[in-house]
This record gives sequence, C-alpha cells and structure tokens, in this order.
Amino acid sequence: MAQLLGPRVKDVTLTRVKPKRPLEPERLVEHFAGYAPTRVIREPMAAIEQVMAEAQADDFVLVTGSVYLIGEIYPYFLAAQGRSRLFPEGVIA
Repeated sequence: MAQLLGPRVKDVTLTRVKPKRPLEPERLVEHFAGYAPTRVIREPMAAIEQVMAEAQADDFVLVTGSVYLIGEIYPYFLAAQGRSRLFPEGVIA
C-alpha cells in the first residue's frame, strides 16, 4: 500500500487503533518515509484533528485503514457538521 500511496501524497500521518492486536504505526514509518514526510500521532482523534488543522482549503485528506479507525475518527466529522449522531435525533436506524 505504501508503494501505491507514497508517490501520490505530500505527507503521511500514522496512528493506532484500539482493536485487540493493532499494528504499531512506528512499524510503518519506514515504508512511507522514502516518499513523504511521515509522522506518528498515536491517538486517532488527535491525528485527524492535527491533519485537518494543517490542511489547506484545496488539500485532499485521505483516511485509509481499518473500519476500526473510521469508527474512532467519525465523531470528528459529525462534530464538524454540528451533529453528534449519524442519523438525525429521534430517527431509529
């Protein structure tokens, strides 16, 4: 994956999710560092907050990884829309 994404990105932020046996992000640094500046922010919510704070208006932010990662950072995107839940309050999904 690093060989496919690395040449197409300007920087990489690696993080760690909370399943039982996650891959440590430090183990991936060497795979991306040859392509772009790479850092580790171990807490997923802190990672997405930092990336989004640094992103310019015309930047494209790609989040890739497991469904666990998406689940951990999804509240950030809900809050950005002024929401706290995926479905409108009062609607049962």
